[in-house]
Amino acid sequence: MRGFSGGEDKWRIFLEGGGYCESLARCYAHSFTEFGTSRVLRPVPAGLGGFLSNNPDLNPEFYNWNTVFIHYCDGSSFTGNKPEPVTYRGRTLYFRGSRILDAILNELLENRGLQNAERVILAGNSAGGMAVFRHADHVRSMLPPRVQFAALPGSALFAWDPSLIERFIVRHATLHGMLDGPDFPACTGAYPQSERWKCLLPQFAVTQVQSPMFVLHSAYDSWVLRNILGIDCLTQACFDVRWRWTTLQLHRYKLWGLIVRLSAGQGAYIPSCTDHFLLESTAWNRLNMNGRTPMEAFADWLYGRSTRPKEIESNTNLNPTC
Repeated sequence: MRGFSGGEDKWRIFLEGGGYCESLARCYAHSFTEFGTSRVLRPVPAGLGGFLSNNPDLNPEFYNWNTVFIHYCDGSSFTGNKPEPVTYRGRTLYFRGSRILDAILNELLENRGLQNAERVILAGNSAGGMAVFRHADHVRSMLPPRVQFAALPGSALFAWDPSLIERFIVRHATLHGMLDGPDFPACTGAYPQSERWKCLLPQFAVTQVQSPMFVLHSAYDSWVLRNILGIDCLTQACFDVRWRWTTLQLHRYKLWGLIVRLSAGQGAYIPSCTDHFLLESTAWNRLNMNGRTPMEAFADWLYGRSTRPKEIESNTNLNPTC
């Protein structure tokens, strides 16, 4: 969607999420869906919500910006970079997500007006948010130096136990060639060769991103509850059982430990909610933490109006506006 009414030189580039495919069998299955081939790609939904909304009443700070919605189709957060395709069950599979992202950005720069941008925000939710952590510095390097760039990863600050996730992420990275794509020198240089896989995980990458960045994430994100913490509960009842309460608070403290290590110019908004789609849902302008919605907190940070750039809700119960 083209920008209008003063937003012609401002750009929202959104990386769609959609999980990972970590085995040949899973990626083979993905290759028949919209997350693996453009042949069955659905149109971008009309009336996108949240940060992508073009309704001035719902998204007054960003409604009129150019909007680029990049479909997710590689199963590795736009990070795959395997030079040769793989044949599985007679089907040719390509693992080239980073090349897809670069090709789209080059098209935008060369033919769609991105080279004239004043501001660019690279945003994404879930697996798309993980891609923002990984690619923010690379995308910034592709833009003209005068561009005011910011990264907005949403619902992607996943914090695993490294000892439990290492084998999975190394296998996944090997399958997709995920460590062979555009370099992330600030992160890969911080670890020995044998530990570069950590740069694929937000809990390690978040403190290495050099670009201006604002992290948006629910303290009790529903995906994290089910898939990392093993808690199948999304209501206030979650807090009424002692072991759950303890587990949730330990996780919140872990998030706080990551947020306080962000550089001075970066921001964060971590409400006591379970929402997993803060960027794309009505939570963007409905949720209220300390008197501000996610949209207001991000805009205040982006335009240098904020005296509270990093906030994590101290309430140990669910925020009633979630």
